[in-house]
Amino acid sequence: MTPQNLAKIIILWLSANILYTNITTLAQTPKYFWNTYGSSGDIKEIDSEVLVYNDSLFIVSAKQLDFVSSATKILLWGIDGKGNMIWQKSFGEEEAYNRKSKINLTPQKNINFITYAFPNDTNKVAVSHFIEVDSKGETIIKKVIQDSISNKYTFFYNILNVPNGYLLSRSSFYIIDNDIKPKPNLVKINYSGEMIWHRQFPEFDSGFIKNLTPANDGGYYLSGSYEKEENRDIFLIKTDSLGNDEWKTSKDSVKIENFEQTHEINKDTLVGIFKYFIEEENKGTMYIAKFDKNFNIFSYSPEFNEKTTALLQNHQDHTWIGVAPFLEGSIYIGLEFFKLDAQGNLLWRRLYGKPAYSFYDGGDIQTLSDGSFVIVSSKENGKQSDVILFKVNCMGLQTEPQAYFETEITETSNILRFHNLSTAVYPDSTDGGHFVWDFGDGNTSSLQNPEHSYDRSGTYRVVLKGIVCKDTSVYHQDIFVKVPPPANYQWQLSSLHNRQGTLSLLYDIPEEGNHSFRLYDMLGREVLQQTLLSATRGAADIPLSALSAGSYVACLYKDNERIFIQKIILQ
Repeated sequence: MTPQNLAKIIILWLSANILYTNITTLAQTPKYFWNTYGSSGDIKEIDSEVLVYNDSLFIVSAKQLDFVSSATKILLWGIDGKGNMIWQKSFGEEEAYNRKSKINLTPQKNINFITYAFPNDTNKVAVSHFIEVDSKGETIIKKVIQDSISNKYTFFYNILNVPNGYLLSRSSFYIIDNDIKPKPNLVKINYSGEMIWHRQFPEFDSGFIKNLTPANDGGYYLSGSYEKEENRDIFLIKTDSLGNDEWKTSKDSVKIENFEQTHEINKDTLVGIFKYFIEEENKGTMYIAKFDKNFNIFSYSPEFNEKTTALLQNHQDHTWIGVAPFLEGSIYIGLEFFKLDAQGNLLWRRLYGKPAYSFYDGGDIQTLSDGSFVIVSSKENGKQSDVILFKVNCMGLQTEPQAYFETEITETSNILRFHNLSTAVYPDSTDGGHFVWDFGDGNTSSLQNPEHSYDRSGTYRVVLKGIVCKDTSVYHQDIFVKVPPPANYQWQLSSLHNRQGTLSLLYDIPEEGNHSFRLYDMLGREVLQQTLLSATRGAADIPLSALSAGSYVACLYKDNERIFIQKIILQ
């Protein structure tokens, strides 16, 4: 530069205030399914049930009816955590089993159940078997259960794990005056299937124990219905740990057709399913009710249909999960999956199924360790009926969260606004999900669409997690943020003074720190550096005689962090 040249200062902003790099989405593996299992032809699989062996193995059972050969048998399937069948076993081809108890997971991690049959020959007595299999369906025990009460056959309903064996509820049938009558009774067997004791309840002869559940004090509740004169009444029995009744009660059920699935809240409050028959409308309906031991009802749920319904208690928040066929007109077109609060108020209901199907029963429902559910039922299509098993999350849905966001620069460039575009999180719904933001500078947020201010320039990884139940989707962006200088930084570049080859810099730095002025050529090479005094207003004469005309980048640094940048052109 010559002494006579002046420096023309052209001030330009360099680079944008924000830069996105390395956008990454962590993909989710589908974990929910809807699968059908069964046989082709005129065969029906009904009375389905599911048992959770662990989160990776479900045991499904069903009764199979062959309408061509009239054969009946019991089926067991091993289903993996993704809904794939890994094994299938059948029982009772020779014995023609047409009934079984509920299946049970033993303390030894085996599966057991009781099978029984109607004898085709009325002069013969049906034989019941105690069957235990391992986790691959291989038979470990098959033993005849003797019945000293019945002279015909026995229905087994429930099997519970108890100390040193199992507890069975059953109805033993006997013939009186050419009429077959059931006797409800309770049986304890050891781990080998041998009977230890049985208890009878003659007050409720001609009855069926449909439900057997443990009480909080070590005893048991037995519930069901029985014939009384021309009516069918419901009953409830409370026993001690040895099956001796402590109290029992019944109720005239002119409208109550059945009573099932007793659950104890405390010794004075129970929850159960009451099924009513509305004669005027010639249809059934069902309520889930909270009641005392005298059948005084405290609260009840909305109306559901009368088909078999499974009910689960959520002990963490005292809510109830249920499933029942959904009735439209006279056709069961799907399954209702619903949740009730502690008072029976409906929190949500989901409908699954297709109009082409007719669902035979409400099936069964079980919960997994992560709070999700597996549900089983049977669907009919003409003469064929198949078993359906499907898995849903804690909201009763088969969706998984997908986290995603976009970033907006505000007028103040160090403040970013994040637009949450995630799907299937449902933050405003009952049991819905939530968001967790990590802005990469030690700060977090749970807001759906937050704003965040950065104090220092740099690259930050912003992470968004969308969480529903125990499902988590993660999305992140690496973002470069350039923080502008504080508003009270006032400094300028002025024209050259008369002194040869000198640039006069006026500055006002109100903060303490190590401040410096640096000049770079357009290749990024530092060509000049000048230390500035902090917390003062002043001027600096910066020699430029060694520089040629051209474009340069002028920067102000504080503690080696660039806080201001301009482009200048020297001519």
